[in-house]
Amino acid sequence: MKRYSLIGIPVLLLVLIPLGLWWFSEKQVIVRRSEQLMAMLSIDAGTNTILRHAKVLGMKSMLAPQVEISSPDIERANGEFASHDLESAYSWICRNVVASRFVISDFRSVTIRGDHAVVVITVDGFMQLPSDKPVDGKSVVTLRWIKRNGNWRLRNVIWTRYERHIDANHGTGER
Repeated sequence: MKRYSLIGIPVLLLVLIPLGLWWFSEKQVIVRRSEQLMAMLSIDAGTNTILRHAKVLGMKSMLAPQVEISSPDIERANGEFASHDLESAYSWICRNVVASRFVISDFRSVTIRGDHAVVVITVDGFMQLPSDKPVDGKSVVTLRWIKRNGNWRLRNVIWTRYERHIDANHGTGER
């Protein structure tokens, strides 16, 4: 029995050490942070007020002090905003949205250079507000993250409808 445990410990270490190095690598942290952002933007119908409020509090830890947003399809959303203004807007969405869902269907690229990271993803999205018909579709989203005090914060978002992205790349859909 001792022999198996003596063999098992090095084998376990050979598996856990590379797994830990991979899990905590900057690329995987950025990938998880991007997935966390999309999960935060997703709200199931019937989600109670307390959970919706918790999402607002969680958003605060995701944002840089200033965030630039660019979306050709929603002109009012374009500009540079203080994080507290975005938190307020997100709070309104959380209080009023019937349901929303944002799922990353493809990580097109993840580039990290020092304290800056750029993630390009394809997102399948859906949002329904009480007074409007649901909006859904596929988008190409570029997230620019900056690292401050050891934490990755969202600094810039470019949200483009998938069809518009393909047209801009001459119909190829190339990244």
